[in-house]
Amino acid sequence: MNKAIVYDAVIFKAGNSLALRIPRAVARHCGLEDGASVELTVSGDVLSVRKPRARVDELIDRITPENSHPAEFQDLIGRERW
Repeated sequence: MNKAIVYDAVIFKAGNSLALRIPRAVARHCGLEDGASVELTVSGDVLSVRKPRARVDELIDRITPENSHPAEFQDLIGRERW
């Protein structure tokens, strides 16, 4: 089980919105950088911030010849055709 690390942060006004300053150590640990998108979840009085889940098209864009294996279609059985 992961041990939770607690940091104090301050909410501040940014234009017509409120903003949350993320400590550098937390951003580095989570792989966040300036301009990164995050997903906010609210459950009761708990606000969770996390990197969004990868979308299928983003995952497909990461496929390269170096990180994929060749198709292994040997003998056809029945009426299958590729």
